This record gives sequence, structure tokens and C-alpha cells, in this order.
Amino acid sequence: MVRRILRTAGRTALIAGAASAVAGRVARHQRQKLAKTHTPQPEKSSARAPSHKHNDIAESLQVLAELKASGALSDKEFKAAKAKLLS
Repeated sequence: MVRRILRTAGRTALIAGAASAVAGRVARHQRQKLAKTHTPQPEKSSARAPSHKHNDIAESLQVLAELKASGALSDKEFKAAKAKLLS
């Protein structure tokens, strides 16, 4: 009876050890594969930044023009804000 229990425990330990080793190898393989496929992306070129900035300036000028047209800004305030924005 004791022999039977020890044999079962031995088999269980062997199976569990093999499963653990396989799981470790699979995990290591997946990490390596992921590291190869996910290379760092190059940074965006600086040529794109001015166009984005240009859009922001254009939008800001449009808002300033609308504020001036509605009477919220005087000519002097509009010119000062526009000069600050364009500088």
C-alpha cells in the first residue's frame, strides 16, 4: 500500500516537474518572440511638428478674429494678441 502511494506521488512529481519545465520554456520563447517583433519605433520627424504648430496658430488666429468681430476684443487688443501669437 505504501509502495503504491509512493509510486503515485513519484509519478505526480515527475508530471508536475515536466509541466513546469515546459511552461517555463514556452514563456521564455514567447518573451523572445515578442521582443523580436516589437522593435522600438523611430521618433517622429521634426518636419511634422511645424505643420501641427501651424494648425494651432491658424486656429488661434481664427478665434482671435471671431472675438474681434463679436466686439470682445478691440483693434489694439487684437493686434497685440496677434503679434504675440506670431512671434
